[in-house]
Amino acid sequence: MTTDNFLDLWSNRRNYKRFDPAQLVSSDLETRLDCVWDSVPMQSQPDAYFKILKLGTSDIDMRIREHLVKTFYYNETTEMHEVGILTAPLTYVIMDDPDQNSQNPKSQSFHIGLHAGAVLAETLRYGYDCSFFECSVDEWKDEHKKQYHDLLNEKLGRVVYTELQYPKTTINIGKHVDVWCDEGDSKQPWELSDGTTILYEETRTADNNVNKKHNLFL
Repeated sequence: MTTDNFLDLWSNRRNYKRFDPAQLVSSDLETRLDCVWDSVPMQSQPDAYFKILKLGTSDIDMRIREHLVKTFYYNETTEMHEVGILTAPLTYVIMDDPDQNSQNPKSQSFHIGLHAGAVLAETLRYGYDCSFFECSVDEWKDEHKKQYHDLLNEKLGRVVYTELQYPKTTINIGKHVDVWCDEGDSKQPWELSDGTTILYEETRTADNNVNKKHNLFL
């Protein structure tokens, strides 16, 4: 990859809101990303540990995705749901490590970011898109917590988590859906499998200033 191609790849990287579920992630990239998760360095203090829930496109995985998008990853102010979690063919949900008695939020967040950055770099190098979502409800309803807890144990095939492990950041990988819409039309409906209609924000391809950072260099 030339320097110009590298600069173009990173400068045009977006946090896309919707993926094409028909374009699956290659098994080779998935194997590489699993290796990245296992190999990125981490401090030995247990209070920085975290766990990863890996979601693909199986029936139980799609049920978990839909439940999270419908009940948890939802901005109550904008009334928007994160359907990128539902449409990405590969998603990693970060959560606390249930085997640890206490967590150090600052240290944990640092290590989650370190791992996620390495995953982002490898994903972009491989020609796929990678989006991060963590905007969630202020208070998760007890019935929704229990439903998620039951789904989690069903996926694992055994009761591993006796207490609820709250989801944190999600890392979503796939090929984005390239759309053009005006700013006023960015709020779009999405129908879930149970017939419920939710709203999400469509990525606006025309807006080149979305997700631009402040200048980090002094």
